[in-house]
Amino acid sequence: LAFWFWYRPAVREMTIGVHEIKGALMQESSSWPEVEERVRAVIKAHPILAYSWMETGERVFTLPSGGGSKPVMLGSPKDLWNSSALLARRFNLGLAEAVPNILVGVGLFFTFVFLSWALVDTTAALTQVGSSAKETERAISELLKVAGGKFLTSLAGLFASIVWTYKSKRALNELNGPNQGSVDLIND
Repeated sequence: LAFWFWYRPAVREMTIGVHEIKGALMQESSSWPEVEERVRAVIKAHPILAYSWMETGERVFTLPSGGGSKPVMLGSPKDLWNSSALLARRFNLGLAEAVPNILVGVGLFFTFVFLSWALVDTTAALTQVGSSAKETERAISELLKVAGGKFLTSLAGLFASIVWTYKSKRALNELNGPNQGSVDLIND
């Protein structure tokens, strides 16, 4: 649920916004102010990208070029337009990256809690005064049935961790575009 209602919407919003900015940048234009105006229209629809665009704009200077002028960006925009930088402004990215480990940990925690309870119940049954061999056998049989079921929590945690990791990496790939590590906007 956290993936579908917290992580994925944030990545999707960033992906859509970045692709719209890319489209605005790729349109034919005669001047940098026209490009800025088109991108500002996109930023109004995706305000979360405003800071990255503002920083980008501060790096663009107009230099004279053969009788006219040409906009030039000083430095690389990769520090502004990468999935980590963009998503860190939207939500706690460190927590999102730690979720698979948390899921495994929760699964193991509940496995050991339930297994401990089963062992305590079995030990109590085995140490009762006057326990017959039949009661001892029943207690051990019940322990083994319960123990097998308790490992399902570990399996559920592992499965959820794998699904989260796969889906989150896939969502980041959509944002990053064809070249991993940098948003598609940078590469074009």
